[in-house]
Amino acid sequence: MLPKVLDGLQQFGADLVIYDQTQAHGPIAAYLLDIPCVAMITLPGFNVYPILMGRHTEKEKNSSIEEFKCSRFLQKYYKDFQEQYGFDLFDQFVPASYFLRSGLQICTGIEEFDLKMPPVFKDLYGGMDGECKYVGPMFLTDEQGRVSSMSHGPKCEHQ
Repeated sequence: MLPKVLDGLQQFGADLVIYDQTQAHGPIAAYLLDIPCVAMITLPGFNVYPILMGRHTEKEKNSSIEEFKCSRFLQKYYKDFQEQYGFDLFDQFVPASYFLRSGLQICTGIEEFDLKMPPVFKDLYGGMDGECKYVGPMFLTDEQGRVSSMSHGPKCEHQ
């Protein structure tokens, strides 16, 4: 899939990649093509990591990455990727939280609700949480352009 993404971006002449932080293709393509990128974080804050959900102790959090790295499928996939592109995914990213250090991170959460960075990710992402830009929840009035239902079909009574 990545070769198609790279080809598409080159053919289009993209000068910016905007991506969902849970998907790796955007920041990898931006890195490989040397294009600026923006991560749209739709989780409550920068320091909400899907890989840590349900893990409460530091020991459990530390083991999360090691468990990922032990996956035979991922080892093969990551090794093939590194050989093909010269890019080590484990050295650059936390799985499902693909933040590129050279990119901009924009979060639709509220900064005051963000968590402290887990120590297990400080070496990789340390300081990036302080650089994240928070735009808050996207609550718009009807006058501001709120879309509460599609124009065709019934309108939801709860919006």
